[in-house]
Amino acid sequence: MKTVLKITMMSICLTAFSSCYRNYTEEEMIGVYVNNYSEEMREGIFNLPSRRDTLIIFNDGRFHSGIYGNGHYEISQEDRYHHPLISLNDYERDPFSITTTGFSLPVMRKNLFNKTPRIIIIHDLNYFYEKIEDN
Repeated sequence: MKTVLKITMMSICLTAFSSCYRNYTEEEMIGVYVNNYSEEMREGIFNLPSRRDTLIIFNDGRFHSGIYGNGHYEISQEDRYHHPLISLNDYERDPFSITTTGFSLPVMRKNLFNKTPRIIIIHDLNYFYEKIEDN
């Protein structure tokens, strides 16, 4: 009887934990994000945003950023660490540049109990875009 109770409790705990840690839906990703750039990061950043920026993810598959300009995004299921990926595609950095093909960034939650999405730019530097409002 105790074994059955232990197995049942473990199953309930595992189910509750996994439902709290599910990946984001596309609707949850839509909104306004800001990056956490600071001058202290300048030395570790090479070809990535090197100033404060706002990234807006629209519900029609488009995005707008002060750094990347306008383009289209796609959200794919997971990277090798089981994080969803957001791909920024066909963007223009400025009116004089050619269209760029794009890149993918992992999306992680702020922490286990705070589901605020963070689009990770450089994980080792703790550099990311964090969602500040829904669109």
